[in-house]
Amino acid sequence: MAFVSYIVKSGIILIVLLIYYEIVLKRQTSFKLNRFYLLGSLLFAAGIPFIHISYPFFKEVSPINILSSPATNVLIDGEISVIPQTGIGWGQYFIYFYLCGVIIFSIRYFHFWYHIFKLFSILPHKKIRGLHIYLLSSTIPTFSLFHHLFFNPQGLDKKNRRKIFEHEKIHIRQWHSLDIQISEIICIFNWFNPLVWIFKRYIIQNHEYIADQQVVQQFQASGYLQLLVYQTLKGNTSFRNYFSCSNLKKRVKMITHAKPEKSKYWNYIPVFLISSVLFFCSTSIAIGTSESPATDLSSSLPVVKDQTAPASLPLQTGETKDTEAVFPPGNVRNWINQHIKYPVEAIEKKLQGTVIVAFTIDEAGKKQNVSISQSLAPSLDAEALRLVQSMPDWKPAVKDGKRVSSSFSIPIHFRLSPTQSSETSVPEKKALSKAEEMPRFGEDVTQWISKHIRYPAEAQAAGYKSKVYVHFIVDKNGDVEEVELTHKSPHEVLNQEAIRVIKSMPRWESPGKVKGKPVNVSYLLPINFFNNSPGYPDGKG
Repeated sequence: MAFVSYIVKSGIILIVLLIYYEIVLKRQTSFKLNRFYLLGSLLFAAGIPFIHISYPFFKEVSPINILSSPATNVLIDGEISVIPQTGIGWGQYFIYFYLCGVIIFSIRYFHFWYHIFKLFSILPHKKIRGLHIYLLSSTIPTFSLFHHLFFNPQGLDKKNRRKIFEHEKIHIRQWHSLDIQISEIICIFNWFNPLVWIFKRYIIQNHEYIADQQVVQQFQASGYLQLLVYQTLKGNTSFRNYFSCSNLKKRVKMITHAKPEKSKYWNYIPVFLISSVLFFCSTSIAIGTSESPATDLSSSLPVVKDQTAPASLPLQTGETKDTEAVFPPGNVRNWINQHIKYPVEAIEKKLQGTVIVAFTIDEAGKKQNVSISQSLAPSLDAEALRLVQSMPDWKPAVKDGKRVSSSFSIPIHFRLSPTQSSETSVPEKKALSKAEEMPRFGEDVTQWISKHIRYPAEAQAAGYKSKVYVHFIVDKNGDVEEVELTHKSPHEVLNQEAIRVIKSMPRWESPGKVKGKPVNVSYLLPINFFNNSPGYPDGKG
């Protein structure tokens, strides 16, 4: 999906900028400005889709019902999904096809350079004022490459030789070869996009316009035009590579065109506005919401073991809307009481208290952004997350006749019976869940784990699939300690693999810090072992 997104964003950028060039700038004689526009457009379209920025702006949503207490636990973003490979899918075939294209065009590119270096070794040359001049045979036309000039004087008098020499010197002095190298590399990695090839052709064409315009200022235009016609009829207008432009009709038209008027420069001003809009649209990854002040709703939200809660969550004070989000099965607390599972580990440790889970019900009634807002203990946190994530879809809120998002926080109280516990306190935490400066890993944690975790072969063969929650501590030295499972799989091989990969993590770059002093920080990470092989029922594991 990321690759498809890149193709779409890059294509839209190129289309918009190409249309503007075709309609407005193509007929301008400000060739130097056109040079920066064309090359900048290619670089812009190739690089901007890789940038992702969150832009907060206002969007009408229902009031956000959230507890005033701050978050006190760290849940690592994302979920590690471990899926065994069962064959090559269409996505992999597409990647292979793309890579084949990259290889073919790379070979084409290196083949050109092979011929260039071959010419370096076999042609006589001399150096004049930092310019390396190579004398070509009659079968190869004149061309330049960076500070190298490959010159063919055959069939030309002294005056025409000087005109061609000056033409190529302009290409060299203005580093036109660099533009072409950049565009060529972009074309290699975007070979499937015809727009990049169009831009490359225009870049080369514009280089010729620049050189023609400056040569004409030194020589008579009529004589220079005769030379171009002669070279075209002679068939000596382009080297075998892709560094030349021989569209005689367009070049003649540009040479004879009037000089640019200063009033025409305003045509380049809208480019900045267009680029800003494209940058914003291509880099946006998140949409913010307008939030009303948070209200403490702890007295009206569902609590375990209490059967008196209303069927739906209440509206925030002072706000009106058509209907609020509704939990279809009925009473939320009743549903929680029926499905909650007190972790055995928590019972053994006599842990009890309150976990607050924050989540959003979107316009489709789906749960989004489920996270721990107030932590208690790893095993109880994991159960609270599982409980909320397993809820059926809600009926979304409606405001002014439109479905809108709603955000909620639910306190889930874990209470042991008198026979289960004589203690009501939670043991003192060994590590902080939040620090002023959080621990920093050398790379993205979830990506590192995804690369190093392995789906056990026996689990694949048996069709096992489960989700486990791994709790661990990054200590004051950056080492991973006290790795344990807060929510285990019924299949021990999956539990062992989850623990193994976390224990094998290298030392983190820097530990968590509070007021500049290292501290221990705890993390909770879900790992999902998912077997997508056909023939295995969803319930297995």
